[in-house]
Amino acid sequence: MTARPPRSIPLQAQRVADQLQHQTTTFTHRWDLKVSDAIAMMIVAIGAIMMHRRFFAGEVILGHDTVWHSLWINHFSQQISDGITYPRWLAETNYGYGSPTFVFYPPLPYYLAYLFKGVAHWPIAQTFGGVYSLISFLSGLSVYGYKRHAWGRIAALIAGLFFLLAPYNLYDRYMRMALSSAVAALWLPLGLWMTDLAVERPHWRWGVAGVSAGLVLTNVPSLLLFNLFGGRIRSRRTIAGVSKPWC
Repeated sequence: MTARPPRSIPLQAQRVADQLQHQTTTFTHRWDLKVSDAIAMMIVAIGAIMMHRRFFAGEVILGHDTVWHSLWINHFSQQISDGITYPRWLAETNYGYGSPTFVFYPPLPYYLAYLFKGVAHWPIAQTFGGVYSLISFLSGLSVYGYKRHAWGRIAALIAGLFFLLAPYNLYDRYMRMALSSAVAALWLPLGLWMTDLAVERPHWRWGVAGVSAGLVLTNVPSLLLFNLFGGRIRSRRTIAGVSKPWC
């Protein structure tokens, strides 16, 4: 009995390319929003609010960084209200001696907090709840949008809800109270979505650049993780011949 000759490497590479091409073509980028999409958005929004109902009830969670973020949100919002667009120096901290907090700390999470604290004048507990709920809603929506064509709407909705309830996300909000890394959770699924879009349509590379800029303004270590995983996706598509190198 003669042994079957091994498949040639070009044939295997072509099969991988066909599989990846099938995955990307099923991800047809049509913005055909339906009633089911609106219902999914409502479910994600309700889930995001219910996750943080303790904050909206006025409870201040004494996590690892609660004191620092509360202090920075109060002074950052106050100085924006005083006309300082980008408060690098928090003048009233440290008993009036000031602090160069935002010379080195990314400011985007605190601009989001300003919408609730400085504009809507919410107390600090509700401000945390508002920021976390907004970020959870947008990140869950990103997961849903990312996978709704590839997996179907129901599976994508379940994935979005599971992302909201991911153990690290809950730990970030209720134990660490790490505002910047919690806000960075928005950019990661959105970045993967933009990366997949850019594989098929090069003009979506501006979306990847926008996500990278958002991570720079939010949490730099998360930018490193995004570049590692996003770069891996781009490399696989390029090696398989689905897309051309970006540079």
